Amino acid sequence: MRGMNSWKDLQGRSADIFMLNSMLEQMRCR
Repeated sequence: MRGMNSWKDLQGRSADIFMLNSMLEQMRCR
């Protein structure tokens, strides 16, 4: 169970980073 939890946390974190990156790219384009 612990392994699954850590995996879920990792996925959530990567998703947050992806969203932040896309936001930065949009700001840069403008």
